[in-house]
Amino acid sequence: MRLKVLTIVSLPQLVTLPHWLQGSVNTLQYLSISSCNNLVVLPQWLSAMNSLKTICITGCPNIMSLPNDIHRLNTIERLEIDDYPELLRKSQQEVGESSHTHNTTDESNEVEEELE
Repeated sequence: MRLKVLTIVSLPQLVTLPHWLQGSVNTLQYLSISSCNNLVVLPQWLSAMNSLKTICITGCPNIMSLPNDIHRLNTIERLEIDDYPELLRKSQQEVGESSHTHNTTDESNEVEEELE
């Protein structure tokens, strides 16, 4: 599969990412997930996406953590997690703070200033 961009919006039945997405392990560069109220977990295999540059998560209130080995994503240039300060703090520790952009709606100015 040669999928480079995937945007998932308003899929209330989505609990985890579809398994077929693993077929894009070498090509997916941009992943955006929003308004998926029942999304609970991001699968561990997400950390194997070796071309992924951007992850944006908004409006997914039931996601409580990122994959344990998310730090393996050394291609990440932008990680946005809106409205979830606790998940953002965890992701900063897991992915690292060098050159990554992290945002939350409540703390966007504060976080961006810390990274500059």
